[in-house]
Amino acid sequence: MATKVYKSGKSAASTVSEPTATYAQCETKREPAVNKTGRMSVEEYFGKVWTEVLKKYENIQG
Repeated sequence: MATKVYKSGKSAASTVSEPTATYAQCETKREPAVNKTGRMSVEEYFGKVWTEVLKKYENIQG
């Protein structure tokens, strides 16, 4: 199979271009740590889940 030879008038030096991006810091609105109506804290949720786990464990043992 024949191969093609390409001639260039300039020296073929490889160059790499990296994209540049501007990363802006967006402002996020932070809400206070007060519970919203109808929501429970992590501790309350963990307490309920742990209570259910203990009930199931007692049912298995009993």
